[in-house]
Amino acid sequence: MADVAGRPARFAVPLPGAAESRALRWVTPAAYLSLAVLFITFYTVRTVWMQPQGIQGLTYSPPFPFRYRVLSPFIAALLTRGTGVQLEWIYAAQGTLCVWGALLFFRRVLAGWMRADLARVLAPGLLYGMVWQYCAMNRLHFPFDMPAVFFFVAGWWCLLEQRWRLYYALFPLAVLNRETCLLLTLTCAAVWFRRMPGRTLALHLGAQVAIWLGLKTALWFAYPCPGNGLFIDSLAKNRDALLQVLTMRGDGPLIATKFLLWCGGLWAPLPFILRGQPEPIRRSLLVIGPFFAGLVFVGTLREMRVYGELIPLVTAPCLIWLARQLEPQAAATVAA
Repeated sequence: MADVAGRPARFAVPLPGAAESRALRWVTPAAYLSLAVLFITFYTVRTVWMQPQGIQGLTYSPPFPFRYRVLSPFIAALLTRGTGVQLEWIYAAQGTLCVWGALLFFRRVLAGWMRADLARVLAPGLLYGMVWQYCAMNRLHFPFDMPAVFFFVAGWWCLLEQRWRLYYALFPLAVLNRETCLLLTLTCAAVWFRRMPGRTLALHLGAQVAIWLGLKTALWFAYPCPGNGLFIDSLAKNRDALLQVLTMRGDGPLIATKFLLWCGGLWAPLPFILRGQPEPIRRSLLVIGPFFAGLVFVGTLREMRVYGELIPLVTAPCLIWLARQLEPQAAATVAA
């Protein structure tokens, strides 16, 4: 692969004219922050905290298995004690900053495959899938959901660009936030398999698994829950849910509708647009199957909020395809 100047490049790079004016450097983050505020406002109004614990219980004495997702509640408890600000406002601020950061990093992901001005305009498309997953098809408010999206988008950009120092600064925080961050490790394996020296890739994967296991083991000892491990055994309830879908009995029609509307339907065009996608994007999509397989055992498949980390993976190829329809000549230049 080569960039537009004919120089060898690991991935496609922004086309000429991608330099931002000084005004846009401020306008774009400000616009993204405004969108984040609007999204979190809608999300907060639309959802409710899990009962009977509520916001206080999920912050100070969360039940199993939420007690192992300590990052956001710990920060919120620390800030509310230090400032006296109500937890509701602190969590809203956390969520806003996470959505804002996700948009900023998502723009960077897209800018690797399209002109920077198009990436700037299309990056808020990430919110489309988030509105469906967290607002339209979800009524529960959990403090670790928005950080999960942020950590995945930021980590995804880091591993695509091999910004390993930043990646390993973010990864332990992602582990403390939610165990599904292991999807980043799977993505790292998918993207870089046979594209970097095998020993180097093995060291990266081994380091990430060691960090994940080490932190989760430490949390398990720090917050013991007799009779339970780190996860809920969800196989039986997921089996029943899938049987309901197959037989269209009970909640089967509702669950099937949720899956059809997954990410607002952005999954549907993927088979038709994959051929022209950059190789790292195609490889990243390979982790969706293993993620679903893992959730069968430890997650609740009918809860759309659990798929937060997949939203960027599904949205990015759709926006890259759209950019190439808008700029066909540019598409030919940066095609993988």
